[in-house]
Amino acid sequence: MWKKRVADGLSLARCFLALSLVWLGFSQGAAGLSLAVAVLLAAWITDVLDGPLARSSGVKTQTWIGSHDLHIDVAMSTAALIYLNRAGFVDGRLVVAYLFIWAIIFWRLSNLPKSFGALFQAPIYAWFIWTSLQQAPEAGRWLVLYVVVYVASGWKPLIHRLIPEFFRGVQEGLTRVLPGAEGRGRRGSRRGTDTLPGRGMESPVDGQQPGDTMRIPR
Repeated sequence: MWKKRVADGLSLARCFLALSLVWLGFSQGAAGLSLAVAVLLAAWITDVLDGPLARSSGVKTQTWIGSHDLHIDVAMSTAALIYLNRAGFVDGRLVVAYLFIWAIIFWRLSNLPKSFGALFQAPIYAWFIWTSLQQAPEAGRWLVLYVVVYVASGWKPLIHRLIPEFFRGVQEGLTRVLPGAEGRGRRGSRRGTDTLPGRGMESPVDGQQPGDTMRIPR
């Protein structure tokens, strides 16, 4: 049980890291970029550690914090975007437009699929890395190193499981976001069952039905 508590503690720590990133944007701006990189790097490390800890605990029931892990990740990336704006690296009108568009997408999805959470975070973190490499190269290289190590150490599940799940999640989510996409998706599902007998209407994601929203494990 202690592993589960530590995992929840790491997830909760990201909430405070997100708040500190926003505070850095308002208090130090561009001058605090190196420290902001350190905060973001700490958040990424806690995100990598909490999942394996929770799974290795053997506790089957999911805590409230664990069930909102992805929401915490989205909040962390939003904090990074706010920092970039307050530091003068992103125009405020672009930030408002980006958050407004994604608010509509999340509203239409009802729940937050993991794949769409990743789509929301990716451009923010990519711009954060690019900005840090331009403005604080020594700090920015640590973010690049983290990404390289993360991909190199987990390339097998990334290629064989995570990337396919990502694209399936995007395809299923689009049927909820785009009008008319659901009908096309169903026709595609029927064609798929013709070529893959025995699968029936089972979704490739966690055995859910094709219309279900993907639940987010730790």
